[in-house]
Amino acid sequence: MPSSVSLLPRPRLTALIDRATRHKVALVCGPAGAGKTVACAQWAAAPSADRRVVWLTLSADEDKSWLWVDLAGRLRQARLMPRGATAYLEEGSADGFPFRLVEMARQLVARVVLVLDNAHTLDDRSVVAGLDVLIHHAPPALCLLFSGRHAPGIRLDRLQASGGLATVGAADLACTSDEADSYLAMAGAEFLRAGRDELSGPGKFFIGELRHAAMGGEAMGGEAMGGEAPADASVGSVGEVGTRYRSTTHEG
Repeated sequence: MPSSVSLLPRPRLTALIDRATRHKVALVCGPAGAGKTVACAQWAAAPSADRRVVWLTLSADEDKSWLWVDLAGRLRQARLMPRGATAYLEEGSADGFPFRLVEMARQLVARVVLVLDNAHTLDDRSVVAGLDVLIHHAPPALCLLFSGRHAPGIRLDRLQASGGLATVGAADLACTSDEADSYLAMAGAEFLRAGRDELSGPGKFFIGELRHAAMGGEAMGGEAMGGEAPADASVGSVGEVGTRYRSTTHEG
């Protein structure tokens, strides 16, 4: 993403995501172009004294069995738990990793939010079963944030009933009128009228729709201001979102 292009600050949405991550599980769900990835990345990049963020990006055409190995590596590199605990995590089979993490999560040095971006692509049954173990047995120091077009195939009804689940949905992701005007203004005043004429109606200002409406000029930089982070997003562009198939750790 070109460094000359700024992302639209959305403190309203950042605050909603922050409140959601105070629960055991947070869902950020909306259609393509709703701005899920960028919204989560802006939240992750915001200063925080009481949490760390580990970010894993999933892909529909990639084997998900790498997830536990990658997660163990990130926890070790970020020194989020004692060395002996991370060594224990890396021992044994992948199927046993979630149970070892439940045990070792009590030694986390800070509250950790594990972000799984593109969570709707999560279809590996063993990984889904492992995440279910984390959701129902890990201590409060570990929160899971699923960002995607819909929730992954995990049973969350009991968690919702107990108040352990919070959702930031499509209605929350949609821009307010003021946010839409600010976004279009960033594209250049000459695009404001055309952008508004192409919107689908009040209360439906998704970032992707705004981008499409304003794509008539060079100032938009093509996809650079899109709602979803590009596969090669750089560290400084959307708050250190990991490149495709990689993970990053955010320190608030």
